[in-house]
Amino acid sequence: MSQAYEKECFDLTFPAAGTCTKYGPVKLGASGVQDCGAGEEAIGIAQSGTTTTGRSVRVRVLGVSKVTASAAISAGAKIQASGSGKVATATALDGTWNGVAVNPCGKILSTAAGADGDIVEALVFPYYFGT
Repeated sequence: MSQAYEKECFDLTFPAAGTCTKYGPVKLGASGVQDCGAGEEAIGIAQSGTTTTGRSVRVRVLGVSKVTASAAISAGAKIQASGSGKVATATALDGTWNGVAVNPCGKILSTAAGADGDIVEALVFPYYFGT
């Protein structure tokens, strides 16, 4: 596997509302961000990690980010949160917006993940519309 790369396009900083795992999908709540549960809608990928509530967490909401896989994922596969700060191949699109299917996390780029814990690059585009 080649080394994963990143390309910041749009990062935001939020307070942590719970555990935020570096390179894992996070969700936004009333008091900040925290790791997504399996299949939950992600606002982006945490670029820093913390277990301390209130500490600042930088979140990539658009761009290329490293992500941590929970299992093997093919290059080009759409991804979703799998829980525990990791991503997996999207098994079902989460919902619809104006009648269009929504994929809440992104898409793996040229390097496939071979196993649980592999760090690979993904195009991050929460609220992706299309098939």
